[in-house]
Amino acid sequence: MDEDRDDRFDDDRDDAGFDGREIEGTRRADTLTGTPAADVIEGEGGADTLTGNGGADRFEFERGDGNDVITDFEPGTDVLIFDDQPASAVTLADGDTGAAVTHAGGSVVLDGVSASAVPASAIRTEDGVRDERDDDDRFDDDSGADDRDSDDDDRDDRFDDDDGQDRETDRDRDDARDRDDAGSGDPDDANSNPGTPDGPPAPDVGELNVLTLTGQPQTLSLGFDADVRGTSAAETVQVQPGATVTFGGGAGDAVELGGSLADFNVAASGNTLTLSNGGTQAQIALNGEVTVAFADGGATASVVPGKAGFAVALGGETVDGSFDPGGVQLDPALASDVAAPDPGTPSGQGVPALPSEGGPAPVAVGTAASENIDGNQAVDTLSGAGGADRFIFDTGSSSTVTIDDFAEDDQLFFQGIDQLGDIGVRNDDLTDGSVTLTAGEVTVTATNLGADADSQIFNASAFESAFGADALGFA
Repeated sequence: MDEDRDDRFDDDRDDAGFDGREIEGTRRADTLTGTPAADVIEGEGGADTLTGNGGADRFEFERGDGNDVITDFEPGTDVLIFDDQPASAVTLADGDTGAAVTHAGGSVVLDGVSASAVPASAIRTEDGVRDERDDDDRFDDDSGADDRDSDDDDRDDRFDDDDGQDRETDRDRDDARDRDDAGSGDPDDANSNPGTPDGPPAPDVGELNVLTLTGQPQTLSLGFDADVRGTSAAETVQVQPGATVTFGGGAGDAVELGGSLADFNVAASGNTLTLSNGGTQAQIALNGEVTVAFADGGATASVVPGKAGFAVALGGETVDGSFDPGGVQLDPALASDVAAPDPGTPSGQGVPALPSEGGPAPVAVGTAASENIDGNQAVDTLSGAGGADRFIFDTGSSSTVTIDDFAEDDQLFFQGIDQLGDIGVRNDDLTDGSVTLTAGEVTVTATNLGADADSQIFNASAFESAFGADALGFA
């Protein structure tokens, strides 16, 4: 756990004293339960029921988090933290069932606790510790709370992923996504299966496309990286090969993956289960029992009592340092509908070598063979006509062309650019089977792609997810 968790709210307790879990809900109505250790619990929207379950817990709230209840708040031990909210936005009064704390866009009821029993030091705000004894002097300097420092580079390090950028967005993700915590290591920190290699580090939130679901039962197939914001409806998320997907799941939800359970590295941290296989990764924050489906069957993932209080289990097998995939109880009737990654030749590797590397010279017209094809021609339409073809474009020379049969194992190769981000993608209609790519002075429209591929493409990375990691090349 980051030692600089939050300098604003330092009450002279070592951050190392917070030795439990970071437990994060979703925007639905969640029921979150901590461990006997000191936890950090954040409902993240919805009418949540929060239980610390012992220990000196921190309950965190943001603007608009909704109306929550804490079932076992311990005055003098637990702490309420209101992120990015001034003390003037927070009030404390007695309610029908306990102390009622209101804040910007939400409220918290401390069940069975009177307002008079809540010490000033238990309510933390953006600009200090709330002091209910004097409305004109809200911040008790003797509390040990640090004054707000507008020059504090570590503005919010609570969920620092050690990427060298202490961003406030770090806090928007469960600690299971903390690069320093994920993968094999101390089983009490981030539990993993040491028998298989760790997957790639999880990307930052800013690198994922945020998808907020509609509240209707649905099945969503994702061939691109996405942070899926679920609802209380029954939702199935299908993670296609090559995609990285995060999802806060609850009862009735399911996540489907391509390949068998044995193909995946299985890890857990806090209430989050992480499954990775090469470039495919699913991170599931468990706020109820979620079905996880593989090619060889499905199993229930849930939070269960464990050695350190609570743990993540998959199919009855605790996900810790001794996790055994063979012990997972898989139900064949719940097998995934997602196709396993193609074990054959990866997309793009069937094309001939580049001319600069001894390959054949570009041709003007494609045939059934695999060829290099000149993209800078004074024609409206190009066709590969079969085979694994590479369409070569000089981005410094103007060219506008349509390729009417681009498919897996083909490649668009752009000369004169340095990185994938130099390729622009426009896809105004996700159902017409047409996508336009631009690089330099070149504009290429690929048509007849099929609705499944078309619906997934909105940038260059998504184009590669749909057609393979080598579908785009550049030099």
